[in-house]
Amino acid sequence: MYHYCDFILFLKPSLALALRQAAPMLTSLPGCTPMKPGSATFPFFGVVPAVLNDDGKELTGDCSGHLVFKSPWPAILRTVDGNHARYEITYFNKFPGYYYSGDGK
Repeated sequence: MYHYCDFILFLKPSLALALRQAAPMLTSLPGCTPMKPGSATFPFFGVVPAVLNDDGKELTGDCSGHLVFKSPWPAILRTVDGNHARYEITYFNKFPGYYYSGDGK
């Protein structure tokens, strides 16, 4: 599970930020942000993350839930080869209007 607090995302020590985004999504910038092993910090430029509860309601502040992204980014996966319906069901069906990889919860 992801724990999101004031735009800083902390991971449980046993988890790695290995989401299927093909780009750094939540990352520290060496020399600009303090780095802590096992945690991601701020969204990368142009990335708009959110945390949703199980009912799809967007949470704010100190909360736990599903990590989703509100808008596309340049390296977003465009489809699953030969099966676009599978792509939409896998990444956009659980929370309509958000990209959800399913990692972390």
